[in-house]
Amino acid sequence: MPNVHVSPLIRQVRRHARRLAVGSRAGERRGHDRSFVPAGLTPEAWLASLHEAGIDPVLLGDPDDLERELVLLVDDDDLTRLRPMMHRRGRTRCRVYGVEGRAGGQYRGLALMPPARARELLAHAGGRPRWPRPEDHFLFQAYRQVYHLGSPPEGERAARLAALRRRAGLETDMGLASLEALLQARGWCPPLDTREKLAAGNAWLQASLEAQRRRLPAAHRGLGTFIVRERGLDHLQMVRDALFDAGFDLLGEGGIDPAAQPAAAAEIRGGNWGRGPWPESGGEPVYYLVVHDARPMAVGATMADQHPGLDNLRLHGAKQLVRDRFNASLPVNRRCNILHSADNARQAMAYLETMAPGRLPGWLAAAEGCQAGFCHPYPVLADLSGNARRAKVELIDFHGRQAICKTFRRGRERYLQREVEARRVGQGLAEISQLLEVGPNYIVIEYYRNELPSLSPLRPWRHRHPFVPLWVVERLKAVILHYRRQGYECIDLCPKNLVYDPERGLKIIDFEFLQYLGEPRDGLAGNYAWFTPPSDFRGDFPVFRNPRGLYRRYWLSYTGLPRFFCLHAFPGPVLQCVRGLTFGYYCLANSYARGLKRRRHGSPVMH
Repeated sequence: MPNVHVSPLIRQVRRHARRLAVGSRAGERRGHDRSFVPAGLTPEAWLASLHEAGIDPVLLGDPDDLERELVLLVDDDDLTRLRPMMHRRGRTRCRVYGVEGRAGGQYRGLALMPPARARELLAHAGGRPRWPRPEDHFLFQAYRQVYHLGSPPEGERAARLAALRRRAGLETDMGLASLEALLQARGWCPPLDTREKLAAGNAWLQASLEAQRRRLPAAHRGLGTFIVRERGLDHLQMVRDALFDAGFDLLGEGGIDPAAQPAAAAEIRGGNWGRGPWPESGGEPVYYLVVHDARPMAVGATMADQHPGLDNLRLHGAKQLVRDRFNASLPVNRRCNILHSADNARQAMAYLETMAPGRLPGWLAAAEGCQAGFCHPYPVLADLSGNARRAKVELIDFHGRQAICKTFRRGRERYLQREVEARRVGQGLAEISQLLEVGPNYIVIEYYRNELPSLSPLRPWRHRHPFVPLWVVERLKAVILHYRRQGYECIDLCPKNLVYDPERGLKIIDFEFLQYLGEPRDGLAGNYAWFTPPSDFRGDFPVFRNPRGLYRRYWLSYTGLPRFFCLHAFPGPVLQCVRGLTFGYYCLANSYARGLKRRRHGSPVMH
């Protein structure tokens, strides 16, 4: 066999071996995928041996099905002790669950049932082996039917559930809505965040939650709650700044009332405040911040699958931003998660009712005020916004003509003033877009058709955009020099903020980060559009950007010229040769990236 075929074969064998190893470890983490009563022991004998070892599980399954499967609820402290007493092969399968949903005793990454009810069930179970009280047993099976299975009981299962109901002395029909009403009345309804995670595999529950979401007023849908854990308590200002940078308006904050602390720790986040996938735990919940987002971001299908219940992508991005800023200066083995958030407004309301009873109506009124203030007086023709952290961008009907309106969020007035200042300082520059109106929280800009992508045929293979013409690069350099000579830095100025109108020419449309430094400067060296600002810079800087790679990421991919060739004057033919080399580099890099992506997703690749 030629050697060219050996390497792919070896790689494939190694890949399957890794998958088998990962699958084995995953089964151990879940705690019940490959767990059996040791061969040679009956379930009764094995349960008796557990009792002798000081482990007293409660049986939750069907009494008539013990030879096939045991469903056990144990105290969390017994999970690690129980693991060595089970085998990976045998005749009777064991499914073992803990109280709080810790690793090794989870149901789909969650607690099997509300932790408070699990503790009660363990405390009141009796007999040998131990079984729940009839009422607890029926309520657990009803809980499983409603929240785990999401379908009315049928056939043999319906008969068993009816028998449990009769033993418990309860009167209810077996419809899911009736069972859920009973669970709510008996305190067995899980918190909203748990229900939304369970809804990922439960069509009935998903439809019920969606109906609740539709009934929520539009102004309330932007409400959010962030919960700071103990290790984050000394970093509250960093958290506030990150939430502001992400685009939220802060409505209120405060420490969790000591009287509400036990309920908050037990009911929020499924009662699980362990370290999770982090090296250390962030501690218990101690502080909350109430925010509002007047323009929530849509959640894509992939993110929705990964985070059931998430309906505003900004919430997830803000959490990541806070965690990254907190952990940036810590060694890897000390990092943790200091921030939790509700995934949607309904969860936020439920969290607040738990942490700060009676204060929700005031925050809902404040949310309505934020939503009402994020507007302008003109008819909207189209929404052109991106992430809208500072302002939303819309195509409007401006007195019978098309124009662009930027409406700024509350507290972002300085960004609006920079847009106005940029036009004043840039008078005489043909590239500056024209203001038509300045309102209290909005500006109206002249509308330009954008045909910039069609100006140049030089586009590397699978590149997102073509290189801009060299004359465009020269005009941008002239704009940066103009503002620097007036004491300003054009932070965030890059070719993506350009449009080219065949009638009005090249225009720059965004000056939100233009900032006055007070000292006129000449030359392009050190300008903040291309170079990292100094460490003592205290002005505004775009969020989610890597200041160490400004030019490479936001200029090189548009110009095809390394920064050195923009800093100095070179003849046109030299610059065209350099762009040819960059063109080849991007073609190769994009081809490699595409091949890597195909291999990761399992697409066939030629060897």
